[in-house]
Amino acid sequence: VPLFSNRAINGSELLKSLIKVAREKYNGKVPSDDAILELLKSIPTPISELAPANLNIPQPLRDSLTAILAEPTFNTLNNAGITPLLLQSLDISAQIPKL
Repeated sequence: VPLFSNRAINGSELLKSLIKVAREKYNGKVPSDDAILELLKSIPTPISELAPANLNIPQPLRDSLTAILAEPTFNTLNNAGITPLLLQSLDISAQIPKL
């Protein structure tokens, strides 16, 4: 399936969804249920057909993932000075679907 020419599932939507999830992750948070569901639905078939109609990560699990994975990763990247570079890369990547 061509990534950018498939009208049913467009690669531009996939790229936008990836950027949205990445932005939330780089802010030290587990991406929202809506962002994850949007990403799953934008992946080319057959994976998008397996996406649930509704996604809900329980709050205790979300809190644990944030404490164990998201915040330490964000803090490490931030202390290393990499976070601004990654966010600028996301800004540049966000322009690709508009081309």
